[in-house]
Amino acid sequence: SLITGITTVTIGLIIWFGAGQVMAADNCYIMVHGHGVEGDVQSSSNQPALDAWRSAEFSDYNGSDFLDDLLGTGDNYAIVGYNSTDAAGFPYWRDETAGEIARQMISIKAGNGDGYNHEHANTQCSAGDDFWVVSHSQGAQEMMWISGNAVSGSPYYNTAYTASSAVSVDYASAMNGVLGVFTLGGAITGTEGADRVCNGNWLDSIINAAFLGKDCNSSVTWLQTNDAYTARNYIGSNLAAP
Repeated sequence: SLITGITTVTIGLIIWFGAGQVMAADNCYIMVHGHGVEGDVQSSSNQPALDAWRSAEFSDYNGSDFLDDLLGTGDNYAIVGYNSTDAAGFPYWRDETAGEIARQMISIKAGNGDGYNHEHANTQCSAGDDFWVVSHSQGAQEMMWISGNAVSGSPYYNTAYTASSAVSVDYASAMNGVLGVFTLGGAITGTEGADRVCNGNWLDSIINAAFLGKDCNSSVTWLQTNDAYTARNYIGSNLAAP
């Protein structure tokens, strides 16, 4: 009948028009820097955590800005900053490192922005984005600790540590909705560099004294490859994201 025909056409138009409103979510890349960055410092003229990605670590790679290579059309990013300097000496399980990263991830995923000046226009993440983590060096170690202790039953579930006590950190919320974690030079099983600083031979000591000036502080100690320090021994059997 005519009524049936009109109804069918109307429903078809509604379905077609509605389908046009279903848009693919933008990617949001949450950037977690590595060791040696005073990422807790943030002002309009001093943004070490952002600079670690834009220049300090990757400027020589193809002579370009790393974020230029990372971002595609419609992609967004968010910078996480934490104090990973030798002076601070915080290992990956501290509240000042893992705890700070988790809290910032929660805020970013809620659409609150990262507080950094983005030279790439309109690239602040929103709550409706698809979330991915891009981590470098110690940042990958941090993400293994966080994701591995975001699952109920894991040995340090939702827990970080200060110098004197355990504190509750919502790793589970931080990892909820994260589709995956990328690592670049990820120190998830430690680094030989840390081994050489803490337990190197006489030549390592000379090279360190002449060129690096590193000491075996707590953060460097926990970057060694010895199983006593690697994050995989302090997490559950399942990570919180694929």
